[in-house]
Amino acid sequence: MSLGQSDALERPLPASKRAGLWIHLHLCAFCRRYTRQIQCRHRAAHESADSLTDRTPVGLDRAAHGRMKKQMREHTPWSRTTPISAY
Repeated sequence: MSLGQSDALERPLPASKRAGLWIHLHLCAFCRRYTRQIQCRHRAAHESADSLTDRTPVGLDRAAHGRMKKQMREHTPWSRTTPISAY
């Protein structure tokens, strides 16, 4: 039954499968509980995905980028400014 429940969240089921799932869920408390759990996860996943796409990317201005680049060059052990004999 779990496959039918997952399918029902993703797309409309044919009438025969929908009726069979409905009958089974009325008889089986464990599957009803499972249905509530997957519905909750399904909603949470969609809300999470929506919140991720709503964020605007944050970038650095040119000055900050230049400062970081300079710092990395100065503190990298293999930078061109350090003679090879120093290693």
